[in-house]
Amino acid sequence: MAELPPDTLNEIGVLKRREIEARLLMPVLEALGREFGRDKVFAVARDTVIQVAREQGRQVARRMGGNGLEDFARSMGDWTKGDALEMDVLA
Repeated sequence: MAELPPDTLNEIGVLKRREIEARLLMPVLEALGREFGRDKVFAVARDTVIQVAREQGRQVARRMGGNGLEDFARSMGDWTKGDALEMDVLA
């Protein structure tokens, strides 16, 4: 995969980012599926999305300084931006 510039897209919030990505990607995948076969195109897309998600997870872990539960909890700010996700923490 080509090297991309540093990822700053979570500044808009993860859920908003995912919506934008999906709105762009789905028409492209549908068109490619019609041209080259839906099952094959979607299989390649699925594998690529999994790869990208894992790399983004590694980047978040580096940014948070680890990959434990406390580190993950600190990363939740990216998910709650713009009131995209509400959480009630139960002790």
